[in-house]
Amino acid sequence: MKKKKRVIDFTFSQIGAFASLLVLAIWGVIVLGVNLVTVSGAMDIEITYFGTMVIMLCVLGLFYWKRFRWSYVYGIGLIIFGFFGGLLLAAWNRIFYFSVSVYNLSIILFYIIAVVCTYFSYRSYQELTRLPTKKMLGGISGTVLITVVVGAVLWSNFSLIYDHMFETNLQTIDDQLQNLPTLDDKIQYLMREGNIPSLVAGIVVNDSLVWSRGYGGASQDTVYLIASITKPFVATAVLQLYERNLIDLDDDVNKHLPFTMRHPRYPDTAITIRMLLSHRSGLAHYTNQYSGYVEADEILDWLSANRGLSIVKHVPYPSFAEFLDGYLTPNGPYYSPSAWTVSEPGTAYFYSSPGYDILGYVVESVTNQPFVDYLQENILNPLNMTGTGFSVSDSPNNQAIPRERVFGVLAKTNIELPLYDRNRIGGGGVRSTVPDLAQFLVAHMNHGQINGFQLLKPETVELMHKSTVSFPPQSLTVGYGLGWMHLSNVTYEHHYFHGAQGHGGETWGFRCHMWFVEQEEGAYGVILMTNINTNFKLDSIYTQAMSLKLQDVLLQEASVMFLQTPQD
Repeated sequence: MKKKKRVIDFTFSQIGAFASLLVLAIWGVIVLGVNLVTVSGAMDIEITYFGTMVIMLCVLGLFYWKRFRWSYVYGIGLIIFGFFGGLLLAAWNRIFYFSVSVYNLSIILFYIIAVVCTYFSYRSYQELTRLPTKKMLGGISGTVLITVVVGAVLWSNFSLIYDHMFETNLQTIDDQLQNLPTLDDKIQYLMREGNIPSLVAGIVVNDSLVWSRGYGGASQDTVYLIASITKPFVATAVLQLYERNLIDLDDDVNKHLPFTMRHPRYPDTAITIRMLLSHRSGLAHYTNQYSGYVEADEILDWLSANRGLSIVKHVPYPSFAEFLDGYLTPNGPYYSPSAWTVSEPGTAYFYSSPGYDILGYVVESVTNQPFVDYLQENILNPLNMTGTGFSVSDSPNNQAIPRERVFGVLAKTNIELPLYDRNRIGGGGVRSTVPDLAQFLVAHMNHGQINGFQLLKPETVELMHKSTVSFPPQSLTVGYGLGWMHLSNVTYEHHYFHGAQGHGGETWGFRCHMWFVEQEEGAYGVILMTNINTNFKLDSIYTQAMSLKLQDVLLQEASVMFLQTPQD
C-alpha cells in the first residue's frame, strides 16, 4: 500500500511554488472580481483574457499540490506568456500607463509574486525525477487543451460577460444614487466612481440658466473643447445664409466650391448642402489623411508618441480647397478611398465631420470672410458668448486640460494630453463655457429668439430641428435633423433621456452634451462638459455608466426645476 505524500515531504522550493501560485490565484480572483463589478474596472475583452489566466492558476494549484513535474513547465509558460507577455503586449500597443494608486501598486506586487512563483517552479522542476518524454508532453498538452477550452468558453460567452458587467455596474450606481438627496451629491458621487478629473454642468429652464456649477477645480467659466457640439453652430450659420437667399439647401455644393466634388462611385449624383447637413452626402468620417490635415501638430505629435498612430502630416501645408480637391478626387495627391462610403449621396446616413468642415468652407466662400469671423459676428457677439473661441490662445489660462481614460486590469489611470487646436473648425473645433452654451441653447429652445435678438426665424429653427433621418426606436439616437440630434423617449431600465434634442460631442480628452426637452408650457435643457474621454481605450460600459448617467441625472433634475418654475 502506497504511503500518502505529506506536506513535510515537500521541499522548500515546492512549498514556495505552491504557496506563491496560491497567492497569485487568490489575488487574481480578487482583482478579477473588482474589475467585474466596478465602473473603474477593465473592459469586457480584458476580463475574458484575465479570467482565463486566473482559472488556469486555480487548476495549476491542484497539479502543483500533486507535484507533477510537467505542471511546473506549464506554470512557468503560463506566467511568462500569459502575464508578462500580456504586459509587453499592452506596452507595445501603448495602453499601459502607470500612476501611483493602491490598485496599481497591488498589480506590481502581483507581478513580483509571479517572478517568485516562476523561480520556485523552476527549482521544483529540477528537483523532481525526470519523466518519460511522452508523459511529459502528455501532461503539458492536456493542460494546454484545458486552457484552450476555458478560453473558448469565456470568449463564446463574451456577450454574457458584457451584460453582467453592464447590469452590475449600472444597478450599483442606480442604487447608490437613490440614496443621495441632492444633485450636487449625485454628481460628486459619479465623479468619484468614474475618476472624472473635472466637470462643469448647467441647467436651463425656459429662457434662463437657473443652475450651474464646476467640480474638480473647474468653474462655470472654464473653457472646454465642445467637439461636435460645433455642428449646430455650423448648421445655424448655413441656415442664416439660407434665410438671406444666399444659398439654397438643395444647391449642388459645387456651386459654392472652387473645385468639383463628386462621389467617385456616383459621379452623376449631385451632393447638396442639405445632404451635408444631415450626414447623407456619402462622405465618411475621419481618415488618417484627413486627421493629418485638420489636427494641429500638438495632438498629432502626442498621438504618434503615445499611441503609435502614424498620422500623415502634410508638408508643405496646402490650402483647404487644394487639400479637398486632392483628397476627394481619385488620383489626387491626398486621395484616400476611405474618404467615401459605398452609399450613393442622399440615400444613407453616415456621420461625417469632414462634411461639416466643408460646410464651414461654403460659408467662407459665400460670405468671402473666414468662417471663424462669420461665427463671431453673426452668432457669438449677438448672443454675448464672450467666453467662446476657436483656439487655446483665446483664453490660455482658463482651459480644461484634456485627459484620456486608460483603465484596465493592468493599470488604472487618466493620462494628460496637451492642449490642442484644430485647423478647421466646422467638424468640432469650438471651445466654450456653460454660460455661453446656455445662450445658444436658449435661442434654440425659444424658436430662435433671445433677449430681443432673432438668431433664426421660428420656421427655420423648426426646419433645422426636424428629423431628416430616423433610426430604430430602441436606439439612443432616434433621429437627426440639420446639425441636430434627437434622443429616445423610451424609458430604459437604467436611463431615461426624455426625448431630448440637441447635440453631443467627443474628441481626444473631452466629452460634452447640450440637450433640451420641449414641453407645451416651455422647455428645459442641460449642458455638461467633462475633460475625460475613452478614445484612447474604448470602454462602452464606462460611457453608459458615467457620461450617459450624468446626462440622465441632469435631465431629471432639470425636469423637476421646470415643474417648480411658475409658467407665464
